[in-house]
Amino acid sequence: MYMALLYLHSYIRWAVVLFALYLLIQAALRLSPQHIKRNMRMFTMLFDLQVLIGLGLYLFASPMMNHVFQNFGEAMKTPALRFWAVEHPFGMILSLGLIHFGSIRVKKAVEERQQVKSVLIFVGLGLVIMLLMTPWPFGANPRPLFR
Repeated sequence: MYMALLYLHSYIRWAVVLFALYLLIQAALRLSPQHIKRNMRMFTMLFDLQVLIGLGLYLFASPMMNHVFQNFGEAMKTPALRFWAVEHPFGMILSLGLIHFGSIRVKKAVEERQQVKSVLIFVGLGLVIMLLMTPWPFGANPRPLFR
């Protein structure tokens, strides 16, 4: 179960990043407002799925997190464990909140300009946080690009 969730979480990451980039390009080029609304909704659902899988790993499946939860205070003294226990989940949930807020603004926007601005701001900020909190192979907490 753990490995299946880990692989799924690893590969959906790419779909989320690519979809966010697509949505930003779509908004910057001011394509159809209906397409922006629909794609924003689809992107939000995809990112929801990614965060749910991540929470499943975090709370139930990860042997590393089981170890961290047994001695949380000691784990906070280790930068790599602190990243997985606090920084990564916090950053992703913050990103999710920004994207949901942006999705609501896009849905309620009356003018196309408001939609575009909301997508560019909230998806852009969400993507930056996602990229900063993703464990890249060249970072402090390396993980492979593809599992």
